[in-house]
Amino acid sequence: MIDSYLDDAKRISGLDSDRALAKAIGLTHSLVHAYRAGRTLPSDAVMLQIAELAKIPVEQALLDLALMRSNSEPAKKVLLNLKKRLVTAGCAVAVSLAFTTPTAPAKAATTCCAGTVYIMENMI
Repeated sequence: MIDSYLDDAKRISGLDSDRALAKAIGLTHSLVHAYRAGRTLPSDAVMLQIAELAKIPVEQALLDLALMRSNSEPAKKVLLNLKKRLVTAGCAVAVSLAFTTPTAPAKAATTCCAGTVYIMENMI
């Protein structure tokens, strides 16, 4: 899972290598390599930086990091439930904002609910 965060951070930030990513975050290349090899996980602060570069909600990133760290199946179950609630709440907010935006005619595209894209159009 950390690989997808690192890859997204590189791609979205226009960085061409793990070395460039490490430099952007203020880490050594060997530490980024250790993340990819599964020898260690980033700190909370580093995960926030990676999430920001990847344009991923920081709340989701910290929940995913907690999931990666957890060695307890019951804890993982609770964390997955929290993640589902976060995604559901985000979708509800996005939908409500799309209907309350006063601009017309406007389109609002929102990605939520496991990658589904909903496009809504004001009919005013």
